[in-house]
Amino acid sequence: MLAACLSPLRSRAASRLKGTAALVVAALIAGCAAPPPPKPTRPVPTRPTPSVGWSGTYRGTVPCGPSSPAAICQSKYVELTLLPGNSYRLETTVRRPGKPYTIVSNGRFRWDDTGTIVTLASKDENMRLRIRNNRAERLPGSNDETDDLNAHRGYVLQKQ
Repeated sequence: MLAACLSPLRSRAASRLKGTAALVVAALIAGCAAPPPPKPTRPVPTRPTPSVGWSGTYRGTVPCGPSSPAAICQSKYVELTLLPGNSYRLETTVRRPGKPYTIVSNGRFRWDDTGTIVTLASKDENMRLRIRNNRAERLPGSNDETDDLNAHRGYVLQKQ
């Protein structure tokens, strides 16, 4: 009698098991048929590259700094050479009453995020220059004695 009662339960369990197995097989087939969707990728940020032709020598006569009296400095002749590999040579001749003197510094520079401004970085120099249109124009900032935007007006070097 017990066997007779369990028989319908067995057939119901067997049909459920068959139905579940069929669903699992169908899911596996569906999963194998379609590749998973691609993972979204974030764009890799690119740093602007400096304009072509930036390396070379820039020269010019520029005014003395805002804190230099005319008795000490009348003007400066500056020759800046930007080299591939982000190194530079800066030669500054200070013109003054009597004999002029020359200061030479070498170091490395780095480009800003726009790819138009270099910062000279050495123990002797720490200035920013905008490089464009075959010119190097001094900008305020980077440990300047003043934050006056006009402090370096006229400090423009022409590429040779």
